[in-house]
Amino acid sequence: MATPVQLHPKIRVRPKARLSASALADFIITTPDKQDDVLHDARYMRSSPVSHYADAIRSIKAYCEDPRRDFEVLDSAAAALKTKSESKEFKPSQQEDAKRCIEVIGRFTESVNVFGARSAPLLQAPPFELCNINGVSVSIQPDLIVGTAFPPPAKEAIGAVFIRLQKAPDPDACKTEETKVIRQEYRVELAKYMLVLGWMNFKDCGLSEGQIDTKKMSVWDIRLKESISFPSDRVSRIKRIEAACGQIVRLWDTIEAKPGDYAKD
Repeated sequence: MATPVQLHPKIRVRPKARLSASALADFIITTPDKQDDVLHDARYMRSSPVSHYADAIRSIKAYCEDPRRDFEVLDSAAAALKTKSESKEFKPSQQEDAKRCIEVIGRFTESVNVFGARSAPLLQAPPFELCNINGVSVSIQPDLIVGTAFPPPAKEAIGAVFIRLQKAPDPDACKTEETKVIRQEYRVELAKYMLVLGWMNFKDCGLSEGQIDTKKMSVWDIRLKESISFPSDRVSRIKRIEAACGQIVRLWDTIEAKPGDYAKD
């Protein structure tokens, strides 16, 4: 009798459909063949996922929360990361991540005025509960709240900022201008869906439409050095999001593990 094939000990299978906001947005706008990859990565999770750019996002949030918006916060972080990237006390993977974080901090510093990060009232967003959308648990975690408090005080409407650091799809890696434009448009479209999901998350938290200012909602795309604004077609995008979640629930149990998910003999 053949021995059952076992999944790798580091692989954890999610029994119920659950995605991050960026993964759901990616699923909606990507091609059908790549949708399977999105769902696979969401269902077959590694128990200890690698967290890239953690030092960069921490320093950017610290800068945004500083009332003075002192560049010394970013400069000090970059200097510490440079030491880390050159120190043999750290693994090569940690050194490479430090280099990536330095690049991100530099790109952010060059674009603070584009992002409006110099003057807007900003505070770190609290962790949000999962948002149930048509049977899918969606983790929608903005990085910053644009406002003085969450929930907002009386007569104040707030917004949210998602900071997008990831390279993929990387417009800078394109050989042709046409491909570069396609990748830029992809990133912008993904960001618009994330913003609508952020609006839905605020509503799920009990905020009224009057407490949400969509003009204060944006995605800071570090790679594009662009602040992407809330889209005007919110209603149609919500319908697509709900339809996609219904599709994901139907497909979830059919998503199979890949060869790399199994334990080696």
